Amino acid sequence: MLALVFDIYLEEPLLVGEPAAGDPNSLRSLDFIPGSTLRGALIEAFLRKRGLADPLADSETRNLFFEGGLTFLHAYPVDQRGHRTLPVPLSWFTPKDLPDPIYDFAAGEADVEDVKQMAEPFCSLEARDDRTCAELVTPRKTVVVHINRGGSGVGNKTVFQYVSLAADQAFQAVVLAEKQRYLEIMADLLGEAKLRLGRSRSAGYGSVVVENLHNDDNWSEYQENNPFSSLIIVTALSDILLRDENGAYTTDLDGVVGVHHQAAYVGTRIVGGFNRKWGLPLPQATAIKAGSVYVYASSEALLAKLRELQQYGVGERREEGYGRIAVNWHGAQEVTRAVVGEETPLPEALKGGSAAIAARMAERLLRARLDRALVMAINRIDVISSPSPAQLAHLRVQARRAMITGNLGLLVNYLQKMKRPAWEQFNLARMGGGQFFSGQPLYGWLLDLVRRPETVWEILGVYAQQRPVPAIGQQEAALTQALAIEYVVRLIDGLARKLSREKTSAGGERAGERS
Repeated sequence: MLALVFDIYLEEPLLVGEPAAGDPNSLRSLDFIPGSTLRGALIEAFLRKRGLADPLADSETRNLFFEGGLTFLHAYPVDQRGHRTLPVPLSWFTPKDLPDPIYDFAAGEADVEDVKQMAEPFCSLEARDDRTCAELVTPRKTVVVHINRGGSGVGNKTVFQYVSLAADQAFQAVVLAEKQRYLEIMADLLGEAKLRLGRSRSAGYGSVVVENLHNDDNWSEYQENNPFSSLIIVTALSDILLRDENGAYTTDLDGVVGVHHQAAYVGTRIVGGFNRKWGLPLPQATAIKAGSVYVYASSEALLAKLRELQQYGVGERREEGYGRIAVNWHGAQEVTRAVVGEETPLPEALKGGSAAIAARMAERLLRARLDRALVMAINRIDVISSPSPAQLAHLRVQARRAMITGNLGLLVNYLQKMKRPAWEQFNLARMGGGQFFSGQPLYGWLLDLVRRPETVWEILGVYAQQRPVPAIGQQEAALTQALAIEYVVRLIDGLARKLSREKTSAGGERAGERS
Protein backbone atom coordinates (compact mmCIF):
# COMPACT_ATOMS: atom_id res chain seq x y z
CA MET A 1 0.00 0.00 0.00
CA LEU A 2 1.26 3.50 -0.84
CA ALA A 3 2.04 5.47 2.28
CA LEU A 4 3.47 8.79 3.38
CA VAL A 5 5.22 8.32 6.72
CA PHE A 6 6.42 11.13 8.97
CA ASP A 7 7.20 11.92 12.59
CA ILE A 8 5.37 14.63 14.52
CA TYR A 9 7.69 16.23 17.06
CA LEU A 10 5.95 18.17 19.83
CA GLU A 11 7.54 21.57 20.40
CA GLU A 12 4.83 22.48 22.89
CA PRO A 13 2.45 20.40 24.99
CA LEU A 14 -0.41 18.99 22.93
CA LEU A 15 -4.01 18.89 24.11
CA VAL A 16 -6.24 16.55 22.12
CA GLY A 17 -9.05 16.12 24.61
CA GLU A 18 -11.19 13.09 25.23
CA PRO A 19 -14.97 13.58 25.17
CA ALA A 20 -16.09 15.53 28.23
CA ALA A 21 -16.49 13.32 31.27
CA GLY A 22 -15.77 13.49 34.96
CA ASP A 23 -14.55 16.76 36.45
CA PRO A 24 -15.84 19.67 34.32
CA ASN A 25 -12.79 21.72 35.36
CA SER A 26 -10.29 19.17 34.06
CA LEU A 27 -9.36 18.17 30.51
CA ARG A 28 -7.21 15.11 29.82
CA SER A 29 -5.51 14.55 26.49
CA LEU A 30 -5.57 11.31 24.55
CA ASP A 31 -2.39 9.22 24.49
CA PHE A 32 -2.09 9.65 20.72
CA ILE A 33 -2.82 12.15 17.95
CA PRO A 34 -6.05 11.15 16.17
CA GLY A 35 -6.11 10.92 12.40
CA SER A 36 -9.06 13.33 12.44
CA THR A 37 -6.83 15.99 14.01
CA LEU A 38 -4.21 15.60 11.28
CA ARG A 39 -6.87 15.50 8.58
CA GLY A 40 -8.46 18.73 9.81
CA ALA A 41 -5.11 20.53 10.01
CA LEU A 42 -4.17 19.47 6.47
CA ILE A 43 -7.58 20.42 5.07
CA GLU A 44 -7.07 23.87 6.56
CA ALA A 45 -3.55 24.12 5.09
CA PHE A 46 -4.76 22.90 1.68
CA LEU A 47 -7.61 25.43 1.52
CA ARG A 48 -5.30 28.24 2.60
CA LYS A 49 -2.72 27.35 -0.05
CA ARG A 50 -5.35 27.12 -2.82
CA GLY A 51 -7.26 30.21 -1.65
CA LEU A 52 -10.49 28.23 -1.19
CA ALA A 53 -13.26 29.00 1.28
CA ASP A 54 -15.58 26.00 0.91
CA PRO A 55 -13.89 22.57 0.77
CA LEU A 56 -16.93 20.90 -0.80
CA ALA A 57 -17.01 23.35 -3.71
CA ASP A 58 -13.70 22.05 -5.12
CA SER A 59 -13.58 18.61 -6.77
CA GLU A 60 -9.95 17.90 -5.87
CA THR A 61 -10.59 18.75 -2.21
CA ARG A 62 -13.53 16.35 -2.20
CA ASN A 63 -11.48 13.58 -3.84
CA LEU A 64 -8.64 13.97 -1.38
CA PHE A 65 -10.41 14.40 1.93
CA PHE A 66 -14.08 13.42 1.63
CA GLU A 67 -14.38 10.64 -0.94
CA GLY A 68 -11.79 8.15 0.30
CA GLY A 69 -8.75 9.40 -1.59
CA LEU A 70 -6.69 9.61 1.59
CA THR A 71 -6.70 7.76 4.90
CA PHE A 72 -5.12 9.45 7.92
CA LEU A 73 -4.02 6.92 10.52
CA HIS A 74 -3.61 7.86 14.16
CA ALA A 75 -0.14 9.08 15.12
CA TYR A 76 1.19 6.73 17.80
CA PRO A 77 4.40 7.17 19.88
CA VAL A 78 7.68 5.92 18.41
CA ASP A 79 9.84 3.32 20.12
CA GLN A 80 13.59 3.55 20.67
CA ARG A 81 14.21 2.40 17.07
CA GLY A 82 12.01 5.17 15.69
CA HIS A 83 9.24 2.75 14.69
CA ARG A 84 5.54 3.45 15.15
CA THR A 85 4.16 1.57 18.13
CA LEU A 86 0.71 -0.03 18.29
CA PRO A 87 -1.87 -0.40 21.08
CA VAL A 88 -1.09 -3.09 23.64
CA PRO A 89 -3.43 -6.10 23.17
CA LEU A 90 -6.06 -6.39 25.90
CA SER A 91 -5.35 -10.13 26.01
CA TRP A 92 -1.97 -9.44 27.61
CA PHE A 93 -1.67 -9.98 31.34
CA THR A 94 1.23 -9.92 33.76
CA PRO A 95 1.67 -11.13 37.37
CA LYS A 96 0.59 -8.48 39.86
CA ASP A 97 3.94 -8.34 41.62
CA LEU A 98 6.30 -9.10 38.71
CA PRO A 99 7.06 -7.30 35.43
CA ASP A 100 7.73 -10.56 33.53
CA PRO A 101 6.60 -12.63 31.83
CA ILE A 102 3.70 -11.19 29.88
CA TYR A 103 1.03 -13.82 29.21
CA ASP A 104 -1.03 -13.61 26.03
CA PHE A 105 -4.35 -15.23 26.92
CA ALA A 106 -5.41 -15.10 23.25
CA ALA A 107 -2.96 -17.96 22.62
CA GLY A 108 -4.31 -19.93 25.58
CA GLU A 109 -4.88 -19.00 29.19
CA ALA A 110 -1.85 -19.64 31.38
CA ASP A 111 -2.11 -21.53 34.66
CA VAL A 112 -1.38 -18.49 36.81
CA GLU A 113 -3.26 -16.54 39.43
CA ASP A 114 -3.30 -12.89 40.47
CA VAL A 115 -2.67 -11.33 37.09
CA LYS A 116 -3.46 -7.84 35.88
CA GLN A 117 -3.79 -6.17 32.51
CA MET A 118 -0.94 -4.09 31.16
CA ALA A 119 -0.65 -0.49 32.31
CA GLU A 120 1.34 0.68 29.28
CA PRO A 121 -0.85 1.71 26.32
CA PHE A 122 1.56 1.05 23.40
CA CYS A 123 4.12 -1.52 22.34
CA SER A 124 6.26 -2.78 19.49
CA LEU A 125 7.08 -6.45 18.92
CA GLU A 126 10.37 -7.99 17.85
CA ALA A 127 11.60 -11.58 17.59
CA ARG A 128 14.89 -12.12 19.45
CA ASP A 129 16.56 -15.51 19.92
CA ASP A 130 13.35 -17.54 19.54
CA ARG A 131 11.55 -15.18 21.92
CA THR A 132 8.94 -12.54 21.31
CA CYS A 133 10.03 -9.29 22.94
CA ALA A 134 7.84 -6.26 23.47
CA GLU A 135 9.05 -2.72 23.99
CA LEU A 136 6.37 -1.00 26.05
CA VAL A 137 5.82 2.73 25.62
CA THR A 138 3.85 5.24 27.68
CA PRO A 139 3.67 8.82 26.33
CA ARG A 140 4.77 11.46 28.81
CA LYS A 141 2.09 13.78 30.15
CA THR A 142 2.31 17.19 31.78
CA VAL A 143 -0.17 18.67 34.24
CA VAL A 144 -0.78 22.43 34.25
CA VAL A 145 -3.25 24.39 36.36
CA HIS A 146 -4.80 27.47 34.73
CA ILE A 147 -7.12 30.19 35.97
CA ASN A 148 -10.11 31.22 33.91
CA ARG A 149 -10.58 34.77 35.10
CA GLY A 150 -13.99 35.14 33.49
CA GLY A 151 -14.43 38.72 34.67
CA SER A 152 -13.42 41.22 37.31
CA GLY A 153 -15.43 39.67 40.15
CA VAL A 154 -13.72 37.27 42.54
CA GLY A 155 -16.49 34.71 42.13
CA ASN A 156 -15.97 34.56 38.35
CA LYS A 157 -12.46 33.08 38.57
CA THR A 158 -12.29 29.32 38.01
CA VAL A 159 -9.30 27.02 38.47
CA PHE A 160 -9.05 24.27 35.86
CA GLN A 161 -6.48 21.65 34.95
CA TYR A 162 -5.02 20.47 31.65
CA VAL A 163 -3.35 17.05 31.41
CA SER A 164 -1.62 17.25 28.03
CA LEU A 165 0.94 15.30 26.03
CA ALA A 166 4.30 16.68 27.13
CA ALA A 167 6.55 18.55 24.72
CA ASP A 168 9.78 17.06 23.37
CA GLN A 169 8.51 13.66 22.23
CA ALA A 170 7.72 12.17 18.83
CA PHE A 171 4.72 10.40 17.32
CA GLN A 172 4.66 8.69 13.93
CA ALA A 173 1.79 9.36 11.54
CA VAL A 174 0.88 7.64 8.27
CA VAL A 175 -1.22 8.82 5.33
CA LEU A 176 -2.44 6.07 2.98
CA ALA A 177 -3.56 6.48 -0.62
CA GLU A 178 -4.07 4.46 -3.79
CA LYS A 179 -2.73 7.27 -6.00
CA GLN A 180 0.83 8.53 -5.69
CA ARG A 181 -0.24 12.02 -6.77
CA TYR A 182 -2.37 12.41 -3.65
CA LEU A 183 0.63 11.65 -1.43
CA GLU A 184 2.77 14.15 -3.35
CA ILE A 185 0.21 16.87 -2.59
CA MET A 186 0.29 15.95 1.10
CA ALA A 187 4.10 15.90 1.13
CA ASP A 188 4.19 19.43 -0.28
CA LEU A 189 1.74 20.61 2.39
CA LEU A 190 3.63 18.96 5.22
CA GLY A 191 6.93 20.38 3.99
CA GLU A 192 5.60 23.94 3.95
CA ALA A 193 2.84 24.22 6.54
CA LYS A 194 3.40 25.33 10.12
CA LEU A 195 1.08 23.02 11.99
CA ARG A 196 -0.64 23.74 15.28
CA LEU A 197 -2.81 20.92 16.53
CA GLY A 198 -5.38 20.37 19.23
CA ARG A 199 -6.92 22.82 21.68
CA SER A 200 -5.71 26.06 23.35
CA ARG A 201 -3.33 26.78 20.46
CA SER A 202 -3.10 30.46 21.40
CA ALA A 203 -2.14 29.60 24.99
CA GLY A 204 1.15 27.78 24.40
CA TYR A 205 -0.20 24.42 23.22
CA GLY A 206 -0.12 22.56 19.93
CA SER A 207 3.04 23.65 18.09
CA VAL A 208 4.50 20.66 16.22
CA VAL A 209 7.24 20.04 13.66
CA VAL A 210 7.11 17.43 10.88
CA GLU A 211 10.30 15.37 10.62
CA ASN A 212 11.61 12.34 8.68
CA LEU A 213 9.04 12.72 5.91
CA HIS A 214 9.30 9.90 3.35
CA ASN A 215 7.28 7.71 0.98
CA ASP A 216 6.92 3.97 1.41
CA ASP A 217 5.48 2.12 -1.59
CA ASN A 218 5.17 -1.18 0.29
CA TRP A 219 4.18 -0.03 3.75
CA SER A 220 2.80 -2.46 6.29
CA GLU A 221 1.32 -1.52 9.65
CA TYR A 222 2.79 -4.53 11.44
CA GLN A 223 4.81 -7.68 10.90
CA GLU A 224 2.93 -10.94 11.22
CA ASN A 225 4.35 -13.00 14.08
CA ASN A 226 1.94 -15.92 14.18
CA PRO A 227 1.32 -17.09 10.59
CA PHE A 228 0.98 -20.86 11.21
CA SER A 229 -1.27 -20.95 14.25
CA SER A 230 -4.44 -23.03 14.44
CA LEU A 231 -6.08 -19.84 15.66
CA ILE A 232 -6.73 -16.53 13.98
CA ILE A 233 -6.16 -13.62 16.36
CA VAL A 234 -7.72 -10.32 15.31
CA THR A 235 -6.53 -7.22 17.16
CA ALA A 236 -7.99 -3.72 16.95
CA LEU A 237 -5.15 -1.33 16.08
CA SER A 238 -7.45 1.66 16.57
CA ASP A 239 -10.91 2.23 17.96
CA ILE A 240 -13.60 0.62 15.79
CA LEU A 241 -17.05 2.12 15.21
CA LEU A 242 -19.53 -0.62 14.24
CA ARG A 243 -23.32 -0.65 13.98
CA ASP A 244 -25.65 -3.63 14.22
CA GLU A 245 -28.61 -4.35 11.94
CA ASN A 246 -30.72 -1.88 13.93
CA GLY A 247 -28.25 0.96 13.50
CA ALA A 248 -27.06 0.93 17.12
CA TYR A 249 -23.36 0.95 17.93
CA THR A 250 -22.07 -2.49 18.88
CA THR A 251 -18.92 -4.25 20.09
CA ASP A 252 -19.72 -7.44 18.16
CA LEU A 253 -17.12 -7.93 15.43
CA ASP A 254 -18.68 -11.26 14.48
CA GLY A 255 -21.30 -9.53 12.35
CA VAL A 256 -18.55 -8.21 10.07
CA VAL A 257 -16.44 -11.35 10.10
CA GLY A 258 -19.37 -13.73 9.67
CA VAL A 259 -18.05 -16.26 12.21
CA HIS A 260 -18.58 -16.52 15.97
CA HIS A 261 -15.44 -15.97 18.03
CA GLN A 262 -13.97 -18.55 20.41
CA ALA A 263 -12.66 -15.96 22.88
CA ALA A 264 -12.64 -12.19 23.16
CA TYR A 265 -10.87 -9.56 25.27
CA VAL A 266 -12.79 -6.41 24.54
CA GLY A 267 -12.88 -2.91 25.95
CA THR A 268 -15.00 0.08 24.99
CA ARG A 269 -14.33 3.78 24.68
CA ILE A 270 -16.48 6.82 24.04
CA VAL A 271 -15.44 8.48 20.78
CA GLY A 272 -16.31 12.05 19.87
CA GLY A 273 -14.78 14.84 17.85
CA PHE A 274 -15.30 18.39 16.70
CA ASN A 275 -16.40 19.77 13.34
CA ARG A 276 -14.79 23.16 12.72
CA LYS A 277 -17.08 23.98 9.81
CA TRP A 278 -20.17 23.52 11.94
CA GLY A 279 -18.50 24.82 15.08
CA LEU A 280 -20.09 21.92 16.97
CA PRO A 281 -18.94 18.68 18.64
CA LEU A 282 -19.67 15.43 16.82
CA PRO A 283 -22.18 12.98 18.30
CA GLN A 284 -20.51 10.65 20.78
CA ALA A 285 -20.48 6.92 20.11
CA THR A 286 -19.37 3.76 21.89
CA ALA A 287 -16.43 2.18 20.06
CA ILE A 288 -14.52 -1.06 20.36
CA LYS A 289 -11.39 0.06 22.17
CA ALA A 290 -8.01 -0.13 20.44
CA GLY A 291 -6.19 -3.26 21.61
CA SER A 292 -9.35 -5.39 21.80
CA VAL A 293 -8.73 -8.99 20.73
CA TYR A 294 -11.01 -11.56 19.06
CA VAL A 295 -9.94 -15.19 18.60
CA TYR A 296 -11.37 -17.37 15.81
CA ALA A 297 -10.82 -20.92 14.59
CA SER A 298 -8.50 -20.90 11.61
CA SER A 299 -9.80 -21.36 8.06
CA GLU A 300 -8.48 -20.24 4.69
CA ALA A 301 -11.74 -18.52 3.73
CA LEU A 302 -11.87 -16.54 6.97
CA LEU A 303 -8.20 -15.63 6.69
CA ALA A 304 -8.68 -14.30 3.15
CA LYS A 305 -11.67 -12.20 4.23
CA LEU A 306 -9.82 -10.79 7.24
CA ARG A 307 -6.80 -9.82 5.14
CA GLU A 308 -9.08 -7.75 2.90
CA LEU A 309 -10.66 -6.09 5.93
CA GLN A 310 -7.20 -5.48 7.35
CA GLN A 311 -6.19 -3.52 4.25
CA TYR A 312 -9.19 -1.20 4.12
CA GLY A 313 -10.41 -1.23 7.72
CA VAL A 314 -13.86 -1.89 9.17
CA GLY A 315 -16.68 0.28 10.40
CA GLU A 316 -17.16 4.04 10.24
CA ARG A 317 -14.75 7.00 9.98
CA ARG A 318 -12.05 4.87 8.41
CA GLU A 319 -10.59 7.91 6.60
CA GLU A 320 -9.81 9.30 10.09
CA GLY A 321 -7.86 6.23 11.20
CA TYR A 322 -10.66 4.27 12.87
CA GLY A 323 -11.36 0.63 12.10
CA ARG A 324 -7.78 -0.64 11.70
CA ILE A 325 -7.24 -4.33 12.51
CA ALA A 326 -4.32 -6.75 12.60
CA VAL A 327 -4.45 -10.44 11.77
CA ASN A 328 -2.08 -12.73 13.69
CA TRP A 329 0.11 -9.83 14.79
CA HIS A 330 0.80 -11.57 18.12
CA GLY A 331 0.20 -15.06 19.48
CA ALA A 332 3.17 -16.22 21.53
CA GLN A 333 1.93 -17.53 24.88
CA GLU A 334 4.68 -15.66 26.71
CA VAL A 335 6.19 -12.29 25.80
CA THR A 336 9.32 -10.78 27.32
CA ARG A 337 9.79 -7.09 28.00
CA ALA A 338 12.50 -5.72 25.72
CA VAL A 339 15.54 -4.07 27.25
CA VAL A 340 15.44 -0.42 26.21
CA GLY A 341 18.68 1.23 25.18
CA GLU A 342 20.18 -1.13 22.60
CA GLU A 343 21.55 0.73 19.59
CA THR A 344 20.09 0.10 16.15
CA PRO A 345 21.62 0.89 12.75
CA LEU A 346 20.63 4.16 11.08
CA PRO A 347 18.72 4.08 7.79
CA GLU A 348 20.59 4.77 4.57
CA ALA A 349 21.29 8.46 3.99
CA LEU A 350 19.66 10.41 1.16
CA LYS A 351 21.75 11.34 -1.87
CA GLY A 352 21.85 13.95 -4.62
CA GLY A 353 18.83 16.15 -5.18
CA SER A 354 16.82 14.39 -2.47
CA ALA A 355 19.46 15.28 0.10
CA ALA A 356 19.44 18.94 -0.99
CA ILE A 357 15.64 19.13 -0.73
CA ALA A 358 15.71 17.45 2.67
CA ALA A 359 18.40 19.88 3.87
CA ARG A 360 16.30 22.89 2.83
CA MET A 361 13.25 21.45 4.56
CA ALA A 362 15.25 20.85 7.74
CA GLU A 363 16.52 24.43 7.68
CA ARG A 364 12.97 25.79 7.26
CA LEU A 365 11.79 23.67 10.17
CA LEU A 366 14.68 24.91 12.32
CA ARG A 367 13.92 28.54 11.53
CA ALA A 368 10.23 28.05 12.29
CA ARG A 369 11.13 26.49 15.63
CA LEU A 370 13.60 29.28 16.46
CA ASP A 371 11.09 31.98 15.49
CA ARG A 372 8.55 30.61 17.94
CA ALA A 373 11.18 30.27 20.66
CA LEU A 374 12.29 33.87 20.03
CA VAL A 375 8.78 35.25 20.52
CA MET A 376 8.38 33.23 23.71
CA ALA A 377 11.76 34.41 25.05
CA ILE A 378 11.00 38.09 24.38
CA ASN A 379 7.65 37.77 26.14
CA ARG A 380 9.24 35.88 29.03
CA ILE A 381 12.21 38.19 29.72
CA ASP A 382 11.49 41.06 32.10
CA VAL A 383 13.68 44.09 32.81
CA ILE A 384 13.36 46.12 36.01
CA SER A 385 13.94 49.89 35.72
CA SER A 386 14.53 49.69 31.98
CA PRO A 387 16.26 52.56 30.07
CA SER A 388 14.33 55.41 28.49
CA PRO A 389 12.62 54.91 25.11
CA ALA A 390 15.20 57.24 23.52
CA GLN A 391 18.12 55.06 24.67
CA LEU A 392 16.30 51.92 23.59
CA ALA A 393 15.73 53.48 20.15
CA HIS A 394 19.50 54.12 19.81
CA LEU A 395 20.14 50.47 20.71
CA ARG A 396 17.67 49.30 18.05
CA VAL A 397 19.38 51.42 15.37
CA GLN A 398 22.73 49.78 16.14
CA ALA A 399 21.10 46.34 16.18
CA ARG A 400 19.67 46.90 12.70
CA ARG A 401 23.08 47.97 11.39
CA ALA A 402 24.57 44.80 12.83
CA MET A 403 21.82 42.76 11.15
CA ILE A 404 22.54 44.30 7.73
CA THR A 405 26.30 43.78 7.97
CA GLY A 406 26.25 40.54 9.96
CA ASN A 407 28.85 42.11 12.24
CA LEU A 408 28.21 42.10 15.99
CA GLY A 409 31.38 44.16 16.42
CA LEU A 410 29.23 47.24 15.74
CA LEU A 411 27.14 46.48 18.81
CA VAL A 412 30.20 45.69 20.93
CA ASN A 413 31.77 49.00 19.91
CA TYR A 414 28.51 50.89 20.62
CA LEU A 415 28.16 49.42 24.11
CA GLN A 416 31.81 49.93 25.06
CA LYS A 417 31.83 53.57 23.92
CA MET A 418 28.43 54.43 25.39
CA LYS A 419 28.33 57.81 27.15
CA ARG A 420 28.08 57.73 30.92
CA PRO A 421 24.41 58.90 31.27
CA ALA A 422 23.30 56.18 28.85
CA TRP A 423 25.61 53.60 30.46
CA GLU A 424 24.11 54.34 33.87
CA GLN A 425 20.59 53.68 32.59
CA PHE A 426 21.56 50.32 31.10
CA ASN A 427 23.67 49.38 34.13
CA LEU A 428 20.96 50.24 36.67
CA ALA A 429 18.40 48.15 34.77
CA ARG A 430 18.18 44.58 36.07
CA MET A 431 17.21 41.41 34.24
CA GLY A 432 14.16 39.57 35.57
CA GLY A 433 11.63 37.02 34.39
CA GLY A 434 12.87 34.10 36.46
CA GLN A 435 15.73 33.27 34.06
CA PHE A 436 19.20 32.00 34.95
CA PHE A 437 20.49 35.55 34.34
CA SER A 438 17.94 37.21 36.66
CA GLY A 439 19.43 40.07 38.68
CA GLN A 440 22.22 40.71 36.16
CA PRO A 441 22.61 44.31 34.90
CA LEU A 442 21.08 44.80 31.45
CA TYR A 443 24.34 46.34 30.23
CA GLY A 444 26.42 43.32 31.23
CA TRP A 445 23.87 40.92 29.78
CA LEU A 446 23.88 42.72 26.41
CA LEU A 447 27.67 42.91 26.25
CA ASP A 448 28.08 39.23 27.10
CA LEU A 449 25.43 38.28 24.53
CA VAL A 450 27.05 40.14 21.61
CA ARG A 451 30.53 38.88 22.57
CA ARG A 452 29.34 35.26 22.78
CA PRO A 453 26.43 34.94 20.34
CA GLU A 454 26.21 31.16 20.76
CA THR A 455 24.66 31.74 24.21
CA VAL A 456 21.44 32.75 22.44
CA TRP A 457 20.62 29.05 21.98
CA GLU A 458 20.54 28.62 25.75
CA ILE A 459 18.26 31.65 26.13
CA LEU A 460 15.91 30.25 23.47
CA GLY A 461 15.90 26.85 25.16
CA VAL A 462 17.24 24.99 22.13
CA TYR A 463 19.44 22.55 24.07
CA ALA A 464 16.68 21.82 26.57
CA GLN A 465 14.88 19.86 23.85
CA GLN A 466 15.48 16.18 23.17
CA ARG A 467 16.14 17.02 19.50
CA PRO A 468 17.84 20.44 19.42
CA VAL A 469 17.75 20.59 15.62
CA PRO A 470 15.32 18.92 13.20
CA ALA A 471 16.43 16.34 10.66
CA ILE A 472 14.84 15.17 7.42
CA GLY A 473 16.17 11.84 6.17
CA GLN A 474 19.43 12.29 8.16
CA GLN A 475 19.90 15.78 6.67
CA GLU A 476 20.27 17.72 9.90
CA ALA A 477 19.93 21.49 10.13
CA ALA A 478 22.89 23.34 11.64
CA LEU A 479 23.10 26.02 14.34
CA THR A 480 25.69 28.11 12.51
CA GLN A 481 27.52 31.22 13.73
CA ALA A 482 25.67 33.35 11.17
CA LEU A 483 22.35 32.04 12.47
CA ALA A 484 23.39 32.79 16.05
CA ILE A 485 24.29 36.38 15.09
CA GLU A 486 20.93 36.83 13.38
CA TYR A 487 18.95 35.64 16.39
CA VAL A 488 21.07 37.65 18.83
CA VAL A 489 20.26 40.82 16.90
CA ARG A 490 16.58 39.92 16.60
CA LEU A 491 16.41 39.15 20.32
CA ILE A 492 17.97 42.50 21.25
CA ASP A 493 15.78 44.41 18.79
CA GLY A 494 12.60 42.65 19.90
CA LEU A 495 13.36 43.10 23.60
CA ALA A 496 14.19 46.81 23.14
CA ARG A 497 10.96 47.30 21.20
CA LYS A 498 8.94 45.60 23.95
CA LEU A 499 10.60 47.62 26.74
CA SER A 500 10.09 50.88 24.86
CA ARG A 501 6.38 50.15 24.45
CA GLU A 502 6.04 49.27 28.13
CA LYS A 503 7.88 52.45 29.17
CA THR A 504 5.74 54.63 26.90
CA SER A 505 2.53 52.96 28.08
CA ALA A 506 3.48 53.39 31.75
CA GLY A 507 4.28 57.08 31.18
CA GLY A 508 0.91 57.65 29.53
CA GLU A 509 -0.93 56.00 32.42
CA ARG A 510 0.85 58.22 34.99
CA ALA A 511 0.03 61.33 32.96
CA GLY A 512 -3.62 60.30 32.90
CA GLU A 513 -3.63 59.83 36.68
CA ARG A 514 -2.17 63.33 37.26
CA SER A 515 -4.77 64.96 35.01
